[in-house]
Parts: sequence; C-alpha cells; structure tokens
Amino acid sequence: MLHYKTLHPNQSVVESQDYRKAPLIRSLSLLRLISDVFSLPRGMKDTEAEEMNRRLWVYDKIREVVRRYGFQMVEPTTIENLKTLEAKSGPAIRDQIYWFEDKAGRGLGLRFDLTVGLARMVAGRSDIPNQSNSPP
Repeated sequence: MLHYKTLHPNQSVVESQDYRKAPLIRSLSLLRLISDVFSLPRGMKDTEAEEMNRRLWVYDKIREVVRRYGFQMVEPTTIENLKTLEAKSGPAIRDQIYWFEDKAGRGLGLRFDLTVGLARMVAGRSDIPNQSNSPP
C-alpha cells in the first residue's frame, strides 16, 4: 500500500494511506503558505477602489482651495535622516518610529508627521529670505 506524505497546514507531516486525501492536504498546505507569504503586515490595509475614489475627491477639493489662495503643494520625503528626526524629538524617538541603517550605515527613519520634513525643506532653500535678519 502507498503512503502519501504531505505538509499539513500547521506544518506537520501527515501520512495518508488514502490517495484521495493527499491532494486535499497538499492544497490546504499550499493555501496556508500563500496566505502567510502574501498577507499584509499587522496594522496595514489595502485601499479598495471605492475608498480610493473618495480620497481622491477630497484631495481634489484640497488642491482647489490651495490653488485658489495662491499656495502650492509640496510633500517631504517619507524617509528622513535619523539625526534630523532626533534633533526635533530627542534620541527617545528611536523607540517610537521605524528606523534602520542603510547599506552605507547611515541611520534613517520613517517620518511620523510633516513638521520635520517641511522645516528641512524650508531651511534648505536659499531663495527664501531670512526673516530674523530683516529690518522691523
């Protein structure tokens, strides 16, 4: 009699003497593997079309108002130098954000709001007059 060995969904080997059960067990193992490999990280969610359309409508309204009053849209990078983030919030920020080292060993972190990035963008612009040196 033939014995079929396959992985059960909990990753243990199952032996079956019934050849009709082996493909089902293999299918369950494959489904478990696929669901583990292609699952979202904890706390993340995909945005489906209906929700995305609502978001885009809101974004369009915001852009209309921004343009109406003469402003322009900017968006700082999502990843900042860790030193820049620590300058605002101190070294304890490492416990509150996702941070890592790149291949060159530089500390980088995911920004937690727009403040640091916007301040960095403005500080790096040489075409903006320094208000502290302007006459009263």
